[in-house]
Amino acid sequence: MTSEQNDLSEKMLLLYGFVDSRNYICPNPNRWIELQKLMESNNQTNNDTFPPPLILGAWGFTEDWEKRIRLKQQMHWAEKAGLLDLMNNYLKHLELSDWHS
Repeated sequence: MTSEQNDLSEKMLLLYGFVDSRNYICPNPNRWIELQKLMESNNQTNNDTFPPPLILGAWGFTEDWEKRIRLKQQMHWAEKAGLLDLMNNYLKHLELSDWHS
């Protein structure tokens, strides 16, 4: 286990595992924008800005590993905002075709 994993909550590790075990990179652009809107509309506590999805012009100019890192940054933001369960539910209900992998 890495030092990063030692600092993660059990819920975060399970969500990481869900994404990683299926070789998902991030949601496809339309779904990723939906996730952003969901997180921002339910945010009551986190004053930080939700890390924006790497879509539109950024989609073609970012590597898959950068997209995956951004999704994990968003997971950390969601945990800090108390929205990790909401994000988990959203991601786990996406269809296979809704994922970039």
